Formats: sequence, C-alpha cells, structure tokens
Amino acid sequence: MTTPAGATPSQIRDLAAAINAPPYNFDPGYMRKGIISAIDLGDANTPPTVTVFLSGDTTTPIAGVYLAANYSPQVGDMVMLYKQGNEFLAQSTVASSSGGTGWTKVGLSSGNAHNGNSNGDIMYRRVLDNGAWKIQWQGGLSYGGSASILSAALPSDCRPSVKRSLVTAREVQSGSVAIGLDFYTDGTVHIVGENNGPLSAGSHSHFADFGVSVSGGASVSGGTGGASAGTAHTHGFSGSGSSSGSGDASGNTNSGGSHSHAVNSPSWVGFNGVEYFL
Repeated sequence: MTTPAGATPSQIRDLAAAINAPPYNFDPGYMRKGIISAIDLGDANTPPTVTVFLSGDTTTPIAGVYLAANYSPQVGDMVMLYKQGNEFLAQSTVASSSGGTGWTKVGLSSGNAHNGNSNGDIMYRRVLDNGAWKIQWQGGLSYGGSASILSAALPSDCRPSVKRSLVTAREVQSGSVAIGLDFYTDGTVHIVGENNGPLSAGSHSHFADFGVSVSGGASVSGGTGGASAGTAHTHGFSGSGSSSGSGDASGNTNSGGSHSHAVNSPSWVGFNGVEYFL
C-alpha cells in the first residue's frame, strides 16, 4: 500500500481501518428491475409509495416501495429498484410510460372554448413536488359565459382535498387585470368574479361652487344631472341672470345616487402557471 504524501498518522490509521473493515451486511450494488402495479398517494404526513413486481414476476407484489426522487409514477412504469438495508427505493427509467401523468386536455362546457388569447388548449397534469402531489395547468380559455367551465369533472386523483381558490390573468377591461378560479373537491372548476368591476361609487354628491359676482341681484340656477345604475352619466350645471345691481351666488349640490360601474365578462381567461396541491 502506498501512503499518501503528507498524510498524518491519524489519517493513515483511519485508512487502514477502512481497508480491514468487515464487508457490508447487504450487497451495496444490488439492483432489480420492477414494474409498478399500484400507487398509494400518501397524505400530508406520509409520502407516496408504489407496489411493484420484480423483474418478470407477476405473482408476488412488493408494497410500500418509496420513490428515490421527485418522480411522478404511473401504473405500468418500469423502475430500477435500489436496495437500502431491507427496503427498496424506486427510481424512474427512460422506459417509463410517461415520466408523470402527462398533459391531459379537458372538455369544456357549452359556450367555452380552448386557445383563449392564443395561449393553447386548457390542459392539466398531476406531478410530485417534494413528496406531495399537485395539479398543474396551462393554456387559455375563450370564455363564453358559463362559469362552470368543464364538461366533466376531473378524475378523483386530481381533485383537491379542500376547495382551492386562485387568481389568474384575464382580458384587461375597465381596470380589471385578474380573475378568480375555484377548484372544488367534486372535480369542478368555476370562474369567479368575471363581471365584477373595480369601481363602486355608492351614494355620493358632486358639488359645484361658482364663486362669481353678478349684478342687479340676479339669481343663478343650477341644473341637475341624473345617474342611472351601471350607465354612463354627466352632471350638468347652468347659470342665468341679469346685469344690474350686485350680488353673488355660490354652489349647488348635485346628487348622483347609489350606483356602480359594470365590467363586461372577459373574452379570455389564462391558465398558464395555475397549480394547487391536492
């Protein structure tokens, strides 16, 4: 054995001890091919596991196999199984059937369509993120007025455990630049606040102060402007009088009443970057 140059006596003893150590109690290079036959999704406290058949066997399933990395397994995937003590870890292979759930195009309810704002079809996939499952979305919705946008509910393994409420992009109208999406536990997806406007005037008044002097004790009359809910409106004011003597006139209050400014429903709603944990 050649002693490394500059090695201390302590390092030399550690090297000798490692060389003379007894063999491992398991084969560190043990690997087997497996086929996934079932998936346990786990929960917030338990990581997901898979059940596999070793090599070509189809009679003796091995359950409770943990995943070696951020791999989104599917039944039928081929994995390499690494032995760690008395347990196996499953690592995905190039031969995996999908490398994840793959993107799935959704069916849309009547009036709605794909490729809103040229963002592509509405699609989703289930992926594993640091040991927890989540659903990712992409595409754009051409919105046709039906707030419940799917023609069929999402599969059970893609539905959240509680309602997930998210904000996403929409067509910009009257100051609105965002819109809500609700993902329900029954697998439905709803658009929220599609025609809510950012402006609500409430009960208010517009005050006009002329601050002018007129002659001859003239009177000044103010015109009133009406306001109907949800409609464009103006508040008029007119003056009249004669030009003899002196006097002054100030102000008139013009009440617009309680009203709001409506916003049209958007022509498109974006799904790019939308995701939620199950």
